[in-house]
Amino acid sequence: MNDKNTHEIIEEDIEFEQYEDAEPLEHVQTSKGGSTGLVLLIVLLVLLLGGGAVYWLYDKLQSSQLHADEQLQQYDGKMSDLSTEVKASSSKVSTIATEQQSSTNDFKSTLDALASKQTVFSETLETIQNKKPKQESDWVIAEVEYLLTVAQQRLSLERDVPTALAAMQGADTKLRDLGNPNLNSIREQLIKEMNALREVEDADISGMVLYIADVTSRVESLPLKDFDVPTLNDMKIPSKEEALAGDWKDVGLSMWGDLIKMVEIKDQEVPDEILFDPELRYFLHQNLQLELTSAKLSVLRRDNGSMKASLTRVSDILQRYFNVEAAPVKTVLEELGKMEGTDLKPSMPEVTQALNLLKAYKKIASQEDQSS
Repeated sequence: MNDKNTHEIIEEDIEFEQYEDAEPLEHVQTSKGGSTGLVLLIVLLVLLLGGGAVYWLYDKLQSSQLHADEQLQQYDGKMSDLSTEVKASSSKVSTIATEQQSSTNDFKSTLDALASKQTVFSETLETIQNKKPKQESDWVIAEVEYLLTVAQQRLSLERDVPTALAAMQGADTKLRDLGNPNLNSIREQLIKEMNALREVEDADISGMVLYIADVTSRVESLPLKDFDVPTLNDMKIPSKEEALAGDWKDVGLSMWGDLIKMVEIKDQEVPDEILFDPELRYFLHQNLQLELTSAKLSVLRRDNGSMKASLTRVSDILQRYFNVEAAPVKTVLEELGKMEGTDLKPSMPEVTQALNLLKAYKKIASQEDQSS
């Protein structure tokens, strides 16, 4: 049975090979019943598997299509909402743009109105400036004349440089604010006079007076000269015990020592007896204070001769009765020496030219007003 089947299969293979090599035939010989059934079974299984696969693929395709449709519907809903929001936002933006344009137009109108008012204000101010009364200018010129007169009087009568300079600076400020070009020559001369006045090395009167007043209050604290009073020990007189233990000369010296103990020694090598007597020292201090006061008054009067004479007498008293090596006395002598070389009346520049020019200008202006 097996051999027969094997033989048949070999024959079928030979025939199949011949069939492949030969030309196509219209009819193909089929195998016998067993082989045909197996082939049909295989074909049927293939068809079933293919159909199942096709159905599975179709089902998956349908599920994917349904899921895609659901997502598309969701996306359509979201797109619809987004479109609605975009439309609302566009409407808001349009409204805001309209409002902004309206605000811009209002702001521009406001600016135009302000510019128009500014123009009117400038024209009004210019008109007011052009119609500025001449009396105001005359009043300012009168103030300048008064300040320059004060400055000249302070310099000529009191030699008060700071006050004169302040008055001249005030006059220059008023001339500058007046803005009249016809007054430039007066202001130019005034500036020259102020510069010349600033170069004056004036004495510090107030500082000198304050220093002399301070020294006057400290006179009693200034140390006097040192002097030595000799004692019995300096005379080398032996005691009684030393005299008894020595020769007859020592006894005589001892008796002389007892005698001189009862005598007050007054003969000393000192500059003046004023150093011993408290009452005389009081008058010394009073005399020194009087000389310092005289020097202070001379400084206030700007009297160079009297100041130097008073300071010279003060220096003589200090050098004769006071300890010139002590720091307080030494410092006072140095400062008083500087004051003696100070010029209380330095030469002052002439500051009348600007005032004369101003008076000439007023005279010419008055003549022009009368002629007009």
